[in-house]
Amino acid sequence: MHEFVHVVDPEVWWSGPARGVASVGQLFAAQTPEVLAAMRVVYDRISRRYLGADGLLHLPGAAVLAIAVR
Repeated sequence: MHEFVHVVDPEVWWSGPARGVASVGQLFAAQTPEVLAAMRVVYDRISRRYLGADGLLHLPGAAVLAIAVR
C-alpha cells in the first residue's frame, strides 16, 4: 500500500461540485439557495480538520496496486 497526502486549495476542491461537475455537482445544483449555504457551512466545518498552516487541505490517501498472473 502506498500512502500519500493530497494537498489542494479548499476553494478548488469545493469548485467542482459548486459548478455542477459530476453527479454530486448535479445534486448540488438542484438545491435551494438555503440548502446550498448550509452545504457550504458543513463543508467548511468538516474540511477544517484537514487545513494546514499553509491554508491548504492536506487530505490523506492510500493506493493499492495488485498484479495477478493466471
